[in-house]
Amino acid sequence: MSVKSLGELRNEDARNLATSVEPGTVDVTITSPPYYDLKNYNDKRQIGLGQDFEHYKNDLKSIFRDVYAVTKSSGSLWLVVDNLRIDGKLVLLPYEMAEWAKSAGWILQDVLVWDKGKTRPVNRRLGLRKVYESILVFSKQESFKCHSERLRNYELSRWWVKWPERYKSTGKIPTDIWSFQIPTQGNWSKWQLFRDEKLHECPFPPELVERILFLATDEGDLVLDPFAGSGMTLAVADSMQRRFIGFEINETYRKNFWNQVLPVIRRWSQERIAEDIHSSVMQDSLEKLKKLKYARLLTQRIVSDLPRSGLVSTFVLDRPPEKLEIYLLYDNSTSPLDDQPHTSIQDQVEKKVTEVIARSELKTFGIEAVVYSLPAKDFVKKKAESLLSEELWLYKRHHMFESGIKFDDWVRSYGDDQWKDRYFVGNTPPLLSNIGIYQREVDLTREKTADI
Repeated sequence: MSVKSLGELRNEDARNLATSVEPGTVDVTITSPPYYDLKNYNDKRQIGLGQDFEHYKNDLKSIFRDVYAVTKSSGSLWLVVDNLRIDGKLVLLPYEMAEWAKSAGWILQDVLVWDKGKTRPVNRRLGLRKVYESILVFSKQESFKCHSERLRNYELSRWWVKWPERYKSTGKIPTDIWSFQIPTQGNWSKWQLFRDEKLHECPFPPELVERILFLATDEGDLVLDPFAGSGMTLAVADSMQRRFIGFEINETYRKNFWNQVLPVIRRWSQERIAEDIHSSVMQDSLEKLKKLKYARLLTQRIVSDLPRSGLVSTFVLDRPPEKLEIYLLYDNSTSPLDDQPHTSIQDQVEKKVTEVIARSELKTFGIEAVVYSLPAKDFVKKKAESLLSEELWLYKRHHMFESGIKFDDWVRSYGDDQWKDRYFVGNTPPLLSNIGIYQREVDLTREKTADI
């Protein structure tokens, strides 16, 4: 082999895998068994072509039993399968194969749809393009390794800055229809390795394998593909720091894996790391926008419901893992807010805060915050020592700071008329926060389209 790796690809028949893999060692198997006699893999040992359907079925059932034996109790099996026609009659191969796997002990957990975007021409009675295959998901036990929380998509629209509360900071859970286009082979391919020669009849998109591995494995886990083909499953496993073992009877495929597929997927993996960093930055930005807008909206509602509250500033202090702290600060000279002179301003503001944060418009944010209301001078005494050296930003809008500001500069300015003229929006005072963000309103759907 020409490169160091975390595994091996053997030029062996999958029917012999039980003699090569230790029992109970595999964490996940991802494979696409031969589709009966649809494809010729140019080896007399191949399963499907040249066999009758009964022999084909028995061979696969035997392999499913062997895979079951070498899989850990927490492991899973993912089969990518398509329908086929035999003598002109439609055979629902995914459902047939599901029964074969179940007879070997596997528990069918789910059926997903892989939207391939394109496919080879097929004989269709309705004249429609066939662009999907089924992904059958099996496990050895009812409870199995499945990290569904890892699969979050960022589908942010032009409204994500103005209304961050509409989006989950961790992203959106994908549906059970997965759209990953088959790698184009030939001159138009974006993959250099597929331009030079046809490496396989139907190679997996690396993104499809990546998603399954994110769901079903952790770093260091063992990945098996008994019908490795181009070796895409194994190459992606290697790039994600998973160990792998594969079986492939076609020696040309095996050599191409080491010399071409594995090096290219490693480079692809570096690009994916950059995308992951972008997703992490997006998650952080969305969370900041939520916290600042939550405080901004709370301030606006208090000012609207208690116009004589005399609020001069709202401080938003974020120190994870502690809850968000919001301080509604009012002028000490403010008169009683209503006809209850014995009720303090602080009591009335706190009562109103309790009412406002219980409203659905604020609950939507999912923010856990502790809200305080107190005179600005009391806040200065309480927080001066900790905030004098802290970097703070001043906001009139929740998504773009106006400037940085030092705590002692705020102390000297918040009571001036110039402060109100410059930083109030109507009667709503500004936010001051240790959260820093300057995010213009960008339509991410247009940006994504432009990139394509």
